[in-house]
Amino acid sequence: MNRSDLIDELAARFGNLSKNDADLAANLIFEALSTALVAGRRMEIRGFGSFSMKQRQARLRRDPRNGNSVTVPERRVVHFKPGITRCVWCRATPEYQHYHDHEWGFPVQDDRRLFEKVCLEGFQAGLSWLTILKKREAFRRGFANFDMDQVAGFGESETKRLLLDAGIVRHQGKIASTINNAQRAQEIRKEFDSLAAYFWRYEPETDTRPQQITRQSMSGVTTSPESIALSKDLRKRGWSFVGPTTMYAFMQAMGLVNDHIQGCAARRKALQARSEFKSPMEATTGLQTQAQN
Repeated sequence: MNRSDLIDELAARFGNLSKNDADLAANLIFEALSTALVAGRRMEIRGFGSFSMKQRQARLRRDPRNGNSVTVPERRVVHFKPGITRCVWCRATPEYQHYHDHEWGFPVQDDRRLFEKVCLEGFQAGLSWLTILKKREAFRRGFANFDMDQVAGFGESETKRLLLDAGIVRHQGKIASTINNAQRAQEIRKEFDSLAAYFWRYEPETDTRPQQITRQSMSGVTTSPESIALSKDLRKRGWSFVGPTTMYAFMQAMGLVNDHIQGCAARRKALQARSEFKSPMEATTGLQTQAQN
């Protein structure tokens, strides 16, 4: 790989990178290569790829045109192995990366998973999602795999058990909120037939979303008009720990919005999954159309 090849690779992997930025990045990479790889060490740029260098000694080679021996000078050859480009927030641990690659931003219609996510987002308040993700299996064991009917029936004995469970976040207010929200979820299911039918009413229209999802365009975005409206309605229905920011994180995770940045390997997969997914709202519209015809 030479400098020109590296610039082309940078431009291809990061579609929003200008020619000047790609040129500058290539300079910085080759400066780092000159120190890191001369000693035979491998250099990795997280989310982009890894570089290694081989020293080729001077050698004699026969020129096929005239049969004369010519000297091939000593040179260094840089090898590049592309990495997987991901959203920056998930690069801390393999567990985080797996969640990003296979769950975050992919559309979900299953009521159990939707209820679980609402509850876990509530527990996350004031904490990192990675903290909750590491405890997710313990949460599932403690809350009956987030079966809303079972959780709705939790009483004093279950609350005491959960407060003693070191595997979860032992916050009495959040535990009580989860039990309350399970009861409110039952009411929504009765009214809308499913939680999915209720939540997917808040999927934004495509033309209201940014034209390009980049780190710059999404910087500071923690809510949306839809997450504010969803939060307001849930609170009106008696839910708790469902603020606008919490609801936007829920929408991102459950695929109501696709906030994988441009160039992220999971973005295209999530878009494909959404194109193959029929939301309850689309299904209801289809049934209404059939009935009118």
